[in-house]
Amino acid sequence: MKIRVAIFDFDGPINDSFREGLRRIEVLCGINKIEFNREKRQRLIRIWGESGIGLLEEGLGISNDLAREIYSQWEVWDLIMPIPLIPGARETLYWNRKNKILNTLQKYLRDF
Repeated sequence: MKIRVAIFDFDGPINDSFREGLRRIEVLCGINKIEFNREKRQRLIRIWGESGIGLLEEGLGISNDLAREIYSQWEVWDLIMPIPLIPGARETLYWNRKNKILNTLQKYLRDF
């Protein structure tokens, strides 16, 4: 069987979001005057992988409106300073393209 397409989820397999994501959440909590402690950090780690707004709401124990506001700030930060790629991701994507394997991203539904 010949592989013609590789489907990736961007957040994790391509983009190294875990450590930097937690650090950014902690900074955004400080900016928004939300307590960030060990318990909240552990809760975020346990539920990591949930969609952004849900992650913030449940992980930080905040309202949906505040989670949406912080998530918007997080998106802007990610646009200004993108999170680094997983080591080898760029080379893998290039190798696929060179070998005529189409790279695609998994579509996801965003919280609104």
